Amino acid sequence: MENPLVAIVVLVFIAICLGWAFRQRIATQIKVGFADFASIAKALDETGRDGSFAAFVFDPKGSDTKDSLNIQFSKEDGVVGFDWVLLCDINIRDRDKLEALALAKGVSLEFRTMNDVDYLRTESEGFAEFPAEILVRLYGCEESQKVTMIQEGFEWNPDSV
Repeated sequence: MENPLVAIVVLVFIAICLGWAFRQRIATQIKVGFADFASIAKALDETGRDGSFAAFVFDPKGSDTKDSLNIQFSKEDGVVGFDWVLLCDINIRDRDKLEALALAKGVSLEFRTMNDVDYLRTESEGFAEFPAEILVRLYGCEESQKVTMIQEGFEWNPDSV
């Protein structure tokens, strides 16, 4: 009788541990405004580790692709920057527009590859404001608009802004 009880306790313990581990790996998704970008980048810098990110997902009006625009802040080699990942159709199609806007704004972009994925990155001063410029100038968004943020590996509290 004692053996089955021990086995049940061990299985319950394993199930609780696995549930906690999987819960920790689920990225948080919330709606954020353009005004939040700077505080998100700051929180990522202060509480994130390499590989942590804040991805912003947006569906441009009149887009002829099935993909959403994906832009992100990430921490790489201890430095937070802005990434334009060349993975989805919109990002690939609008790369030239992004590069022209960056040039006009004095933002330097560096071509990089990680895990066989190409992307453009800037760690230039003021990079946290660049996503709002992109959304307003390239996609006609209003600055009051909200976008979905997928948050992974850092702490950001919208109530503390």
